[in-house]
Amino acid sequence: MTLLKYEILIILVFMSFIHAYKLEEEEQIIFTDGITLKGKSFPTTEKGKILFKTWDGKEFLIDKSIIKEIKSTQLYDSSKLRSPWIAGIGSFILPSSGQFYNGDYKKGIIFGTIIYSGLIVLGINYLGETDSTKTDNFLTGSVAIIISGTYIYSIIDAPLSAIRNNNRLNKLKEKK
Repeated sequence: MTLLKYEILIILVFMSFIHAYKLEEEEQIIFTDGITLKGKSFPTTEKGKILFKTWDGKEFLIDKSIIKEIKSTQLYDSSKLRSPWIAGIGSFILPSSGQFYNGDYKKGIIFGTIIYSGLIVLGINYLGETDSTKTDNFLTGSVAIIISGTYIYSIIDAPLSAIRNNNRLNKLKEKK
């Protein structure tokens, strides 16, 4: 399999994680007549209008004059303390899930992309191996080392990030 096919697979995995990251915030549009829509708004080039995408994939170009209010809510509650044990065990069982549990979406995307793309590359490399074509041992070894290192770092990072976030929240509560 050519290197281009590997790159395409890695890009697809990365894009799926980016999509998950974009869903962390939800908006609710309340119109002047009381009707509401939930989804995400995006700026447009048209003056006085916004593009609004609902979670079921519908898109609306809405005139701002008929909007009473736009409420923004985070789907992740950053005011709660997180268990370092759950974060660590989560990352051990499902790599990068501890980072998502902590609300570290960027880290979760990066770790997940590296680990899952690497596993895809190794799987394709293994399945494509025949007697007549030997796999590139350097590629296989390099990818395995990168996956292992990222996996171990993910397991170590998840509980440490939970502890750091909990300490930050406790300091904020003490100041109030």
